[in-house]
Amino acid sequence: MSNLTYSHTITIAVPVEQVFAIAADFTKDPRWRSEVHEMRHLADGPISIGSRFREQSTVFGQQMETTTVVTAYDVNRRAVAEMVSGAPSLTSLVSTRTFAAVPGGTQFTYTLATEQEAGFVLRLLQPIFYRLYGARLRKYVETLKAMLEQAR
Repeated sequence: MSNLTYSHTITIAVPVEQVFAIAADFTKDPRWRSEVHEMRHLADGPISIGSRFREQSTVFGQQMETTTVVTAYDVNRRAVAEMVSGAPSLTSLVSTRTFAAVPGGTQFTYTLATEQEAGFVLRLLQPIFYRLYGARLRKYVETLKAMLEQAR
């Protein structure tokens, strides 16, 4: 079993309510996460614990369709979603987005924690995947920052 955690924190010069409105609304992920083609809320109504989403994405050239469920949702503080189906190589994938009001805006942290079966080849490639996906995660957070700060 192989566990990897990717995380990036950035300060966005926008109030926490505005950052949360975009980054905690998973249907808006395609606006700032370039690998996501579509993210659909699978029920009517507001996002809350138990809400389910279907994501269509391309990760390292592989098309994926996954389903996630919201496991924590504290307005203007935290949104957590866990993959429940769709990525056979992953045993677990948890997306955590945390928000904190700070002088000058919002501190936003985006964390992905993964668990997967790790054969010999994957163990050898793990440092490369870690660097590549870590850089991708940083780019997503920077895209979110630019998008929100330009909209002010």
